[in-house]
Amino acid sequence: GKRTALLAFAGLILSLRPWTRVTGAIKLYLDNLGTAIVGQAGTTLEPTIRQGVELLKADRGAAVRELVILSDGEAFDDRSAALAAAALARSAEISIVTVGYGTEAGTSIPVREGASIVAKRDNSGAIVITKYNPELLRAIAQTGGGEFIAATATDKGARIQQVLARLDSKQRDIQEGLSRPLRLAGLLLPALLLMLSDSWRAGGGSLARIRRRLRPP
Repeated sequence: GKRTALLAFAGLILSLRPWTRVTGAIKLYLDNLGTAIVGQAGTTLEPTIRQGVELLKADRGAAVRELVILSDGEAFDDRSAALAAAALARSAEISIVTVGYGTEAGTSIPVREGASIVAKRDNSGAIVITKYNPELLRAIAQTGGGEFIAATATDKGARIQQVLARLDSKQRDIQEGLSRPLRLAGLLLPALLLMLSDSWRAGGGSLARIRRRLRPP
């Protein structure tokens, strides 16, 4: 029942799918998602987080908002800038979940060429090696008030659902705690008015008598 949007990012960020509750629409974009779709190599986490935050802030009807980032964490931008963006998300009550992919030893990037899957190469023809950076992904999740799912985790889809359910529950508990004093005040005010009205009638409309009735023994 949640609304979902989809961003693809590498050296640039591309909004693939605006807000939708239709999971089939998201699946269609994911089925056609490839390494060449963005058009510029690299990993830019800081602008990706900021764009995700702006997209979520614009969705004012959402009670709970989360940004899920799937990445190897090998960012080509500044670490402190990425953490500052994560802190901005947390201040906007947006939780960040980071999901790791790859290996710390490094691996090639598979790309499709016609009917074959080959290793991605750079402009000089050398095979591009990408390395998993769990420390940055973990730090972003911690700063963003969310959770980190390691690359070694099995069934990442189920893990993401579990994390989102926990964050939803936590955020709703916070909202419930903030609204409870207001509801309590709403209940106390009519009771206070009734008590004052009763005291006024019992005191014959005299403020002095009401004060004596309300004064503790």
